[in-house]
Amino acid sequence: MKKIGLAVLSLIICSGCVSKTDKKDLLPNSYGRMGSLAVVIENDLWKGKVGDVVRDIFAAEAIGLPQVEPVFSILQMPSSAFTGYTKNYRNALIIKKGENVTFGISEDKNASPQKLVYVIDTTEAKIIENLKAQQKKIIETFKENDVKESWGRFRGTPYEKSDVSETFNIDMLLTSLYETKRKEDNFMWLQKEIKEGSQNILIYELPKGFIQYKDSAAVGEIIRMRDSIGFSFIPGRLENTHMITEEAYAPYVFDAILDNKPTIETRGTWEVKGDFMAGPFLNYIIHDDINNRQLVLEGFVFAPSVEKRNFMLELEAILRSVRIRK
Repeated sequence: MKKIGLAVLSLIICSGCVSKTDKKDLLPNSYGRMGSLAVVIENDLWKGKVGDVVRDIFAAEAIGLPQVEPVFSILQMPSSAFTGYTKNYRNALIIKKGENVTFGISEDKNASPQKLVYVIDTTEAKIIENLKAQQKKIIETFKENDVKESWGRFRGTPYEKSDVSETFNIDMLLTSLYETKRKEDNFMWLQKEIKEGSQNILIYELPKGFIQYKDSAAVGEIIRMRDSIGFSFIPGRLENTHMITEEAYAPYVFDAILDNKPTIETRGTWEVKGDFMAGPFLNYIIHDDINNRQLVLEGFVFAPSVEKRNFMLELEAILRSVRIRK
């Protein structure tokens, strides 16, 4: 009897472990377009100074795009509307006046993947102070969650060719919709046709130290590098035309980390010299000591007359999935 009792107890404990492990798998899928944000806030706060600050921060102009588009597309709702299916929104910012002062981030509470950010304070002034102090962290939280959602979608239609991995000694979440547009020694151009135009990925190598990390002259060097690649490999539609970095505006350059490696991130717009073609680009230069090189990953979009933010978000998710093999 003791043996049976122990067996039953072990089964109960084991079942509990399985339930805990699989809890996330039992959650419904979250919903919401890429780059969208639900702001759960009462109407009086939304129409006042708190709402103004929320719009200034989260609906600000996204950088590196050729036309004005917001960082997030905002859907505002009062707390009474944030129930049932609506609670499964992928990214939600919950703002309240209350005595239980809170700044917190909840993951996968009602659905998966989901990030809920709570900003609760006693006065409007303190809510605004908190929003301004935490804005960078909040934006990064929601963007990371969009990347996570994209990775799940990419795994459903994987890119099954081995040419990228074998050529550059990397793994990256690509979809089967990408085709090889051009391949040379240490250079690849992948393209996905879309209704509005195309999404494009460039992968190539530079000698180690070619672009100096945190060097004040990095912007000029990056422009020269990109223009050289465009001249050699990215022709325009017309004869004797090629891609360059847009001459009218300097790109934005940031420090970043990809695959736990120091990286230079550049965002800006490209154009074709001698033709009316242009669009946004995102470029990462990864300092890869393992392979004694700098690995360059770039995504760019050609989609005239339509918004391009979400196309770039998808490309960003692909590039940020890179893992360099040892």
